[in-house]
Amino acid sequence: MQPAEAPRPAARTATTAPTAPEPDAEAWFQRGVELESDDPAAAEAAYRRALALDPARVDACLNLGVLLGDQGRGAEAVQVYRAGIRQAPLDALLHYNLAVALDDLGRHAEALRAYDACLAVDPTLADAHYNAARLHELLGHANQAIRHYNAYRRLQR
Repeated sequence: MQPAEAPRPAARTATTAPTAPEPDAEAWFQRGVELESDDPAAAEAAYRRALALDPARVDACLNLGVLLGDQGRGAEAVQVYRAGIRQAPLDALLHYNLAVALDDLGRHAEALRAYDACLAVDPTLADAHYNAARLHELLGHANQAIRHYNAYRRLQR
């Protein structure tokens, strides 16, 4: 009888652990939405990642801009909206939010141009007419203010 050989260690083959696929822009956007109320910094990072993967992602652009504006980072919000408009020039809400951000920064003439661009895309956006009327009134442009107030009232009916 021969002595039993000592058991040999099992050989390990070089394998790589399976990796999860990189989340797509939609997944990053949804993560941003989920994090907004509890962790704005993480939500901002998620929206920025969504935009890095898909620069034409309007919803991520809008949410990121609002998040920045709410944090008093209006100049950054303006940059985000302008980048979004370069990707989606016919999105009225991007123009509208840009106008609001510019208005909040006291850049009234630029805000009016953004409201005009918004209304050129969607003349039925009542809030854009109202805000444009208010700015025209502030700047002493009575006729333009009346025109936008009238459009606002018509749209509210």
